[in-house]
Amino acid sequence: MTGNRSASDPGRFATAVMAAFALVGGLSYEAWTFYHAEISRVVVDLKLLEFRGMATLFPKADPYHDALRRMHPDTVTAHGMWRMLTQTGMFYRPATSTLLLACAFACALRAASVRFGGRVDMTVLQRLVAQVHPIGAAWVGYRLPPRTLNPGERVRPLDPPLKPREWTARFCVRDGAFSPSDASAALTRQCGTPWTTLEDASPVVQCLAMAFILHHRLKTSEARKLLETLSLSVPHPQADRLHGPRKPFTPSRAFSRKMAAMAKDASSKWPEIKALVPRHHYTTGVLLTLLQTARREGSLLNPGLFSAVQFYDRSLWMVLQGVSFPPDKGPIWGGAGTSDVEALGALEHWEAECIAGAAIARPMQARTREALQNLYSREARENTDGPL
Repeated sequence: MTGNRSASDPGRFATAVMAAFALVGGLSYEAWTFYHAEISRVVVDLKLLEFRGMATLFPKADPYHDALRRMHPDTVTAHGMWRMLTQTGMFYRPATSTLLLACAFACALRAASVRFGGRVDMTVLQRLVAQVHPIGAAWVGYRLPPRTLNPGERVRPLDPPLKPREWTARFCVRDGAFSPSDASAALTRQCGTPWTTLEDASPVVQCLAMAFILHHRLKTSEARKLLETLSLSVPHPQADRLHGPRKPFTPSRAFSRKMAAMAKDASSKWPEIKALVPRHHYTTGVLLTLLQTARREGSLLNPGLFSAVQFYDRSLWMVLQGVSFPPDKGPIWGGAGTSDVEALGALEHWEAECIAGAAIARPMQARTREALQNLYSREARENTDGPL
């Protein structure tokens, strides 16, 4: 039944349109027949006003104006009415044609094919997006194709995360054997520097801490501006366009001065900073707590918003991007596990501090160190050529 009704709808619509045209035509004919003089008089008066306004611009319209003024509404025929309505168009044609040509010329000059000539590659696209969203300005011009790291090659700031086997071979092996002391030292480096005050922190840490607090306070626009400032501060050396910088950048003086001034003002206004001092010993612990609190009590704060940090501190970036979003209920460190071996040590120590509710100076990384040692032993047994 529904199908029959749907099939008949186009026919009904066509019938309704034809009936409407017939009704309008019939009413127009009747109106012209019975109210011919009144309609003609209104049209003549309107055209007289139009010609009167055209007199200063188009002197050639005066003869038409005089002829229209002598016209009697009662004697106007339908054909005469049509001619009268179309006479003024001939005076508008030059001006209209000129305007259309000017518009066409402007469109041709401002067309996308003229403004953006050639191929729009990724660099151009990045630059255009960065003009609208400066938070991505740090990445403009960098291509970053996939590349394989050699065992002895230095890790660049923008290189992908190391696999557990690669990281263990680089930092945990000495004289062909697993070294617990080297592993502990490498895992401790993931925690960053000891935390003292916001004013003593590095400019990048100051920027992130203030942005996370602003996000927690639902001042998202101010937090975004801070992260945009961080992204805009990243330099773009021509030599590093392919694989990124060979070593971390040093924050510019302008960026450092701006962050220092803001941090000095924030230290006296924001009690969140002072409250974290007795709870975390390392910088990463403070930032992780601020980040997770901002995510839970503020709103979504994904790692892409502060990804520019890896140009300055790869280790800090690996830790911050490695932590999962906190659950709605329960501790903020719940579900903080990550597969990135470059963040495991910092996350384990941060979790231990959160559980203890106090700062712990001695690195708490036994679980991660044991897992890496077991991985190395298993790989060594499976490798017929010897240890890693």
